[in-house]
Amino acid sequence: MKKTLLKLAVIALLAAFVAAPVRAQDKKDEKPAASAEGKKAAPKGMPFHGKLSAVDETAKTITVAGKEKDRTFFVTSKTKIIKDNKPATLSDAKVGDEVGGYAVMVGDKAELGTLRVGPKPEGKADEHKAAHKKSEKSDK
Repeated sequence: MKKTLLKLAVIALLAAFVAAPVRAQDKKDEKPAASAEGKKAAPKGMPFHGKLSAVDETAKTITVAGKEKDRTFFVTSKTKIIKDNKPATLSDAKVGDEVGGYAVMVGDKAELGTLRVGPKPEGKADEHKAAHKKSEKSDK
């Protein structure tokens, strides 16, 4: 009777050790699949700048002239438009204006997150660069 119980205990321990790694591998396989389903891929974004070559208020698009080809960006309800550091609308943008901002690729469309109409305002970063250049010149 003791031998039979000992054999059963040994078999149960062996079964537990064999099954444990299989369960661990199953859980590893499940986690990436679950996280891939739960999370969407983050959209790719890109800064841009250039001169406006077209503004279409009906289609809510702008076209920025490029060196090799023009790029079209879509204005959405979430797009933040500024001109002279003040809120603006798409109608404030005119062909030939200098523009810049940030766009996000949604599918095959570049949607504007921000649009700055007019020259880039000089800020603290520009002042810092100018001061740094002056200090380099004086060191020489």
